[in-house]
Amino acid sequence: GLNEFLQYDGRPYAAWIFNIGFKLLSFTPLNWHILELMLRWATGYFLWLTFQAIWPNLKLQTLSVSILFILYPFFTLQPLAVTYTIHWTGYLFYCISIYFMLKTNNKNFWLFTGLSLLSQIIHLFTIEYYAGIDLIRPILLWLAFSNKEESNKQKILAKTFYQWLPYLFISVAYFIWRGFIYQSPDIARSTAAGLNGLLETPIKTIAYSLANLIPDIILILFASWYKILEPRMFNFSVSPNIIIFSIRIFCFSIIYIILNKFRSEKSSNNKSPIYLKQFFTVGIAGLLAGLLPVYGAGYIIHTKLFPWNTRFGLASLFGSALIIYSLLEFLITSRKVRNFTMALLAGLLIGWHLQYTNDFRWAWDKQVNFYRQLILRAPEIKPKTAILSEEEFFSFMGDYPTAYGINLLYTPQGGNFGRERIVNYWFIPLAEFYTTFDEYLNGRPFSTTRAGTSFEGESNGSIVVSFDPELGRCLWVIRPDYAQSKTFSQNMRRLASISFIDRIENSPHNPNSFLHKYLYTNPEQDWCYYYQMADLANQFEKWDEVVNFWETANQNGLNPDNGFEYLPFIEAYAHTGDWDTAKKMTLTSQKTMKGIDPLLCHIWNELERDTPASIDKENAFVSVIEDLKCE
Repeated sequence: GLNEFLQYDGRPYAAWIFNIGFKLLSFTPLNWHILELMLRWATGYFLWLTFQAIWPNLKLQTLSVSILFILYPFFTLQPLAVTYTIHWTGYLFYCISIYFMLKTNNKNFWLFTGLSLLSQIIHLFTIEYYAGIDLIRPILLWLAFSNKEESNKQKILAKTFYQWLPYLFISVAYFIWRGFIYQSPDIARSTAAGLNGLLETPIKTIAYSLANLIPDIILILFASWYKILEPRMFNFSVSPNIIIFSIRIFCFSIIYIILNKFRSEKSSNNKSPIYLKQFFTVGIAGLLAGLLPVYGAGYIIHTKLFPWNTRFGLASLFGSALIIYSLLEFLITSRKVRNFTMALLAGLLIGWHLQYTNDFRWAWDKQVNFYRQLILRAPEIKPKTAILSEEEFFSFMGDYPTAYGINLLYTPQGGNFGRERIVNYWFIPLAEFYTTFDEYLNGRPFSTTRAGTSFEGESNGSIVVSFDPELGRCLWVIRPDYAQSKTFSQNMRRLASISFIDRIENSPHNPNSFLHKYLYTNPEQDWCYYYQMADLANQFEKWDEVVNFWETANQNGLNPDNGFEYLPFIEAYAHTGDWDTAKKMTLTSQKTMKGIDPLLCHIWNELERDTPASIDKENAFVSVIEDLKCE
């Protein structure tokens, strides 16, 4: 399915990375994180070799620029390792291609030219991000020739043009194919909105692009740097911050020592103004050219949602690094002070990368926690069921990746979705159907399509869930009765009316499902474990099992942090005749959760109706109704 999926994504030839990657690395997340970091550092290394080929006598300066490139504080999606393996692979092959192109000035012309052209083809036809900076080749060739040869400018110009010609041919061929021939099944991925606008209304499109260019440049060049000094990162009452700060100090020291080893280099020689101008010129060209594919596709970076917009600045990072270093050297003339500043920036940047990666680690833990609790509470769900929520649960994710995750939780590994790519489940936050909510209230089935995958629900075929572990809450499967509680927002109370928990079945879960195999190998038996098992047993009125789960949890020192999670146990103790415990739990629930009183009153009215009469029941009922002030 990878080839098919990437067709929809507008990258029909990118699947080779995944086809190789999954065979070698399997589905182990750590393997992919290591690979992506290696790709990023390899890209920085080949960029450094490229700079060395152009400015062979500027080892300190080119190393400093390469460090800035690798650590630049704009792209914040590095922890999405599988997805952005494509992007860093494309970047690496771009840098390899440029490096071999510049090596053709030496021996083995045809070998290096062939390797460079092959790398160009790979990076262009794998991902479109670097098609813009591919056009700055003549500037790099001109500088490489000019800095090494004492020839006249006409000869250098002619040599530059003839050496660039085969690369220009491939760039033009790619432009024609991607802009006018290739058609993705998803029309939005085929249509280059910016390019079409340039052809249809050139003046209007150019004016619009120029108006947004300055904010985008400011965002990439300057605004992104404030993040490395976020106050929360220096709150040392949080233990990870202490560790990260220690790593910052260590990295600062190492980098400062390394930079100071370039003692023989004279950065204040007569050529200093020349190479600074060259750095700045290439930097401006790289920054602007990197934005060409972005604007050609019709995107404006500063108008897109953070952090997803940071991927659009990837191609411009090496140009940005050159500009920042040029400004740094222009403003700080002392080599030692400049080295100190560079090392300090590098230390801060490394800490910042660790910080947002740690944020992602928490987001990952939250995802695993969600799937773990979902499979406990709903070991099997009837096909064609929509999973609804008031809002999305996961940062760094989104609704359709969560939908895919739910399908992988309930589908055996290797399960065939068929040629139609029809899936049995979908995750839909309220924002996606808020304006048409009444139609679903009247029985309209949910349906959606994403990248060739389609979901067709059944009438009254939805389950509503709530998941806020940050508030000390477990995953809650919402029932229509819960609309009585003022604990929930108005939107959640509306959603409760279309939560049909009979979609959940109590059949054994298939342990061969993908996510069960890779994420659920050793479930932690915390409070939420017992709560989910008890709530499932409550749904099927297995009251003795519910009571047993409460007692086992208590023996392990586990209790709920909120009044809502007492509900299945209140009902169970009442149904097993222990009315005194049911009453005590009810009062504890009321005290620990504001606004739950109407729901508790409703539950006790149901218990009064559905349980056999007894003196204990009557006494408990009168007492609870009075304490809760039920109508």
